[in-house]
Amino acid sequence: MWKSHAEADRQRLMKMAKNPSLPIVWLDVAVNYLYYGRVYIVLYADKAPLAAENFRQLCTGEAGLVPAGKDNAGNRYHLADTPFYRIIDRFMCQAGAPTDSVYGGMFRDDPEGLKLSHNRTGLLSMANDGPNTNTAHFGILMAAAEYLDGHHVIFGEIIGGIEAIYQVNKLSRLMPENTHDHTAGASILDSGQADRRHLNLERIVRSPYQMKLNPDRIP
Repeated sequence: MWKSHAEADRQRLMKMAKNPSLPIVWLDVAVNYLYYGRVYIVLYADKAPLAAENFRQLCTGEAGLVPAGKDNAGNRYHLADTPFYRIIDRFMCQAGAPTDSVYGGMFRDDPEGLKLSHNRTGLLSMANDGPNTNTAHFGILMAAAEYLDGHHVIFGEIIGGIEAIYQVNKLSRLMPENTHDHTAGASILDSGQADRRHLNLERIVRSPYQMKLNPDRIP
């Protein structure tokens, strides 16, 4: 039964991965500059277009630098070389660029993205300071957290390489309150947008449930 559930979830992820209207981006993850792997993410451009496009541009760096006269002027709108600054065991890994959004400030919540449920591992959710305060910061869910529903926009999901995020999350274990910060040394070395025509999706796409069928792969 569990095996069939894992395969059904993989097919769900594969369907999104093959949808040309949904961008695929990647994050190269490291701990103390030791490379842990590439994480592939499909963006929910259909349900959370503002958040998805913001994240896509943060992955590519195409928005350039924060202009003079704004907070954090001169910083790059890019996730490359940024830390995971809040890591909570079996809950979330948070990261983001030291900037506002690529739109030049905070942006409003995507109504449909706000309706999605934080009900599984691997979802990407916007960090905020309240309604309509989205910038360049996000969290990756390590478990269901449905109490976040209606408060944070879900804008994407990991389709492959989640093993690297499990390794990052592992750094918080046995720390005070099972929480670690940027001093853990976990970071995004580089990021970008993938061309799905050049991806071997059969090799890349894996469900987190499939890892549970292979316990040796779970940190």
